[in-house]
Amino acid sequence: CMEASLDYCEKHFRLATRMYRLWRGYMPEAIDLTFSKIMVNSAHAAVQDRIPKQLANLFSDGKPFDVLANNPQSEFHKEEAARWLNDFFMSPSKLNIQRSIIPTLQSVNIMGTGYRMPCIRHRKVDPAAGAKKGAKPTWEEVITSRDVDLFQIFPSPLGGEINPMDRWAADALEWFIYQEWMTDDQIKAFSQYDGWNESEAAKCFKEYHETESTVDGSLHEKYTILAGLDYGPEGQDYRKKLNDIEGRSKKRRVAHMFNREKWYVIVQDSFLVYEGKSPMGDGILPLVKYATTPDLKEWFGIGAIEMLEDLYITQALNTNFRFDYLAKAMFPAKWIRDDIMAGRPESDFYDRPYATHSFPVGVDIQKALWVDRMPEINQQTFLEDDRLQAMLQEIGGLPNYQRGLSNSAPSNDTASGIISLIQQAQGRLGMESLNLEWDGLAQEGRLVLMLAQKYITEA
Repeated sequence: CMEASLDYCEKHFRLATRMYRLWRGYMPEAIDLTFSKIMVNSAHAAVQDRIPKQLANLFSDGKPFDVLANNPQSEFHKEEAARWLNDFFMSPSKLNIQRSIIPTLQSVNIMGTGYRMPCIRHRKVDPAAGAKKGAKPTWEEVITSRDVDLFQIFPSPLGGEINPMDRWAADALEWFIYQEWMTDDQIKAFSQYDGWNESEAAKCFKEYHETESTVDGSLHEKYTILAGLDYGPEGQDYRKKLNDIEGRSKKRRVAHMFNREKWYVIVQDSFLVYEGKSPMGDGILPLVKYATTPDLKEWFGIGAIEMLEDLYITQALNTNFRFDYLAKAMFPAKWIRDDIMAGRPESDFYDRPYATHSFPVGVDIQKALWVDRMPEINQQTFLEDDRLQAMLQEIGGLPNYQRGLSNSAPSNDTASGIISLIQQAQGRLGMESLNLEWDGLAQEGRLVLMLAQKYITEA
């Protein structure tokens, strides 16, 4: 399953990596070949401008969830469930969703897809004071939901829907694999459940805390540039180095495979330490996928900057070429006769204020030195920059409605024109926000309620 998922994800991960580099400000090769090397990061601005608008649409009234009863008996408890759910998500001391969802929205807008995973985390509770000496610590089950890095999820090659009404439909996801890094104590938390494999776990804990594998090798380039899974510069593996620190809780790479019925926990690709029922039950997969622009029934969505990549690079190149030209005009090339150079370094002839140079007697300096001055830059380059900006705004769905597109593009500097642009921007962002709400936030709330029904047993 892992190999099939990895093969399916590889091309999407390459695209996601390229989009991340564009947003993060890594200089494309075409711009790096210019003299000026100016990275005009419009892609970063486009993503960061979208996020506060999406947050405002999702959480404008402070109560993002309405709870509906799925049977008459639940009708009396739906208001209490809604209060609990809204408090769980919105409270700064709990999930604090308005802050914790920002990395998810960044992933959605940059790379097309973002993930969150409602789950139960195990927190160790030490024996109470006065308890029998040597008593084993207990584990407390805590409901949470957290952002998951795009490169930690490996879906099955077929299926773009996680939890549709018809779970046997052709586009329903069969399985997914989630990989993370866990300490030995965290892995041992599974021992309290049926399905714990004691013999496999014993073999696992005897092995060195190795985190590298064929999976890591296949994704090394992606991990290297992403802070959440950073392997360090020049091949230095930070995770391996941290595992070598004495006294620190060392971590192992753990793959969780979920299908509609089972949950498998495999450590370091070799040890199946746990095999149990799916944590959600009822054939529900414990994952939420966020996307603003679905790609038909494909798993991975389309990000905010993917369709504009060429325009971003073209706009930056146009700016760099203008500055390169300006540099040639301000610091023109000089053609100097050999007898004037006289073996002196080129730096002696750089343009400097109040510079004084000597030359041999009898030499006509105007004939011995020629300055190759560039003609004035053509104004067409500035017009093209305005047109590129207009295309970015139009295609990206974020027009500058405060002043119209530009003087060189079709003007919108009228009341009706500006209102039209505002409506256009709101239409695109409104649809994106609805996709985030329907397919993302609503499903996350649904899964959290399922966990609450299962694990909260007291009022």
